[in-house]
Parts: sequence; C-alpha cells; structure tokens
Amino acid sequence: MRQVVSQTQVLLEPGPSTVSGLATFAHHLAPLLGISPIIGLAHLAHSGQEEGVKPTVKAETSDIRELPTYTIGEASRYARIPAATLRTWVLGRTYATLNGTELSPPIIQPADPVEKLLSFHNLIEAHVLRSLRTKHGVSLTAVRNALSYAEEEFGIERLLLRKELQTAVGDLFLERYGELVNLSKKGQLAMKVLLKQYLLRIERDFAHLPQRFFPVVDAMPAAQQPLIVIDPQISFGQPHVGRTRIRTSAIIDRLEAGESIEYLAEDFGLSVPEVEGALLFETAMAA
Repeated sequence: MRQVVSQTQVLLEPGPSTVSGLATFAHHLAPLLGISPIIGLAHLAHSGQEEGVKPTVKAETSDIRELPTYTIGEASRYARIPAATLRTWVLGRTYATLNGTELSPPIIQPADPVEKLLSFHNLIEAHVLRSLRTKHGVSLTAVRNALSYAEEEFGIERLLLRKELQTAVGDLFLERYGELVNLSKKGQLAMKVLLKQYLLRIERDFAHLPQRFFPVVDAMPAAQQPLIVIDPQISFGQPHVGRTRIRTSAIIDRLEAGESIEYLAEDFGLSVPEVEGALLFETAMAA
C-alpha cells in the first residue's frame, strides 16, 4: 500500500505530468479500490488538494474511452482491418508530387500519435470506417471531405462516433461520399445497409456515445457473435465473454494447454457456446 501512495504522490506533484499518465494510473488503481476509473481519478485529484498538493489535471478531463490503450496491431485485429490500412487511417501516408514528398493527413486522430496508440473511441471510428469499404477500399480523401461536409452542415464533431450517423446526418454523409467515389445508387444503398449493421454492434451510453463494442467475426455463427465484448471498463479494454470479466485470451491459453471445452465451461462458470465463442474469436484474431 505504501508503494501505491508513493506513486499517487508522484503523479500529483506539480510538473509536466500528463492527463493520460494520471488517468491511466487511476484506471489501474480503481478496480483495486472497487470504484470506477473516473471516480478514482476524481478521488486522486481531490486527495491531492487535501494534502496541499496542486493536482495537475481536472477530474472532468478523464474519459477512459479516450485513453491510449491499443497498439495499431491490436486494434486492426479487433476491427478486422489490415494493419497497414489502419496505420494509414491513423497516421496518414506520404505520397510523391512534383514538388517532393507530401503527407496525406490521417482520418482518425490517435489518442497517442507519438507512441502510436489508439483509444477505445479510435477503435470504434475504425470499425465504422470499415463499413465504407468498396472494391477499391476506403478513399481517405473522399471520407475526409464527406465528413467535413456533414459535420459543418449540422455542427457535429467526430461524426463517426455519433448516433447521428443513423439519422439524416448519416444519409447526407453517405450521399456525399458515394458521389465522391462515383458509387451507383445501388452501391450507396448497399453501403447504407452495411453501415447500419455495423452501428448495431455499438452499445451507447446515456449521452449516445459508444461504451461497448461487439467485434465482427466472419467465421462465428450469428448467435455467438454478441457473446464477445470489448468494454473499456472491463479487463483493461481487452475482449472478454460478455456476461463476465473473463478474457477470451485466458480461455484460449487453457484450451491450448489441453483442457477440454466442457471442463473450462464448468470451471469458469460459462456455457459451452461461450467457451466455443471465445475459441472462434481468438482463432479469427490470430488468422
């Protein structure tokens, strides 16, 4: 316990301490205290004031969904996007011009561009972008222009995260995007249907922002797909069996060690379909 107090004091000392540093520490400490990460951060900041130490961040700046959590490799597996493609989406890409090399800016702003780490919300943005793919992939320029057009028209920021994608705002965005990439009316309609299916995999909070994500696994039967969840409040944002806190990686480790599905189901208090779902999910992630 002495060590925890010491770390807390270090984080609260005046200086170049960052928001993500304090928030990440609260995220790891809060489960041990039986409180939510956001409440945990508020508690740390308040405690610093009581001890005469000026906190370096305000509690309201913390949202665990915005913390740098996933590498590009991890996020690419969970969103089922090639790593090279996702890297372009979040870091941009260089291209040659007559005046030399220029950078095409990213379409998703990563939570930590220096360490190249993505947040839960970045993961959701990537998932939504994936629904816009055509036989030519996703046109970054067209997406950027269509997003800017719709966001400015309706005064909305980060449209890819918003529930408004299911309203007239989303229709305007898709119509603009379809025009820019020369999609037929049939193609635009198909994209709209696919986007709707992808949005159904996002569970939202009272403010209509994403709070849980049900990853797409092509090889998994439809009935088993909702069994696996990514929730930034549980297992540090790693995939787990939905009604529990058991990571899918923990299940696959024991299956690979030779334990049977039936034994693990009984030992973990899961159903056989849940264990099978974890197996199918982890197998798909490794492919």
